[in-house]
Amino acid sequence: MLTKDLDWKTGHNLNAFNDLLRGGFGVYEYEEPVKLVWTNFSNSKKTLGQELIDRLVEVITDHDHIEFTTTD
Repeated sequence: MLTKDLDWKTGHNLNAFNDLLRGGFGVYEYEEPVKLVWTNFSNSKKTLGQELIDRLVEVITDHDHIEFTTTD
């Protein structure tokens, strides 16, 4: 969703993820309001582990323009 139709690859780390959340790539303009829903959140916790999940949620919620929710 954040990189729809990009013809180049993004980085694969938390800094790159943070940059993508700011916007300006693909679909959304820089800091355009976005609603982000993380589906199957409980399964992601099991797969990724609590430490990484906590860090990802922290990166997401640091962006005031993102309305963030989870579903199980």
